[in-house]
Amino acid sequence: MVWPDSKQQYVLEESIQKASCSNISSSSAAADFDISLDKVNWLGNIVALVYIPGALVVPLIVSRYGIRRVVGLPS
Repeated sequence: MVWPDSKQQYVLEESIQKASCSNISSSSAAADFDISLDKVNWLGNIVALVYIPGALVVPLIVSRYGIRRVVGLPS
């Protein structure tokens, strides 16, 4: 597979590294809080379920209000 540019390859490699690091932090979080790894993984699933609808709405908000207003909202 040939990548169009090196930035896409960098993003893919960075994503893989972050995903593998999250497994390490999951097991250490389970040990630190004395809960099972399944409970830690379910928490990650819940975060993903909240993140996905939010990520789908952001482009609509940006197209309606503009990037300056949207970025300025939290400040």
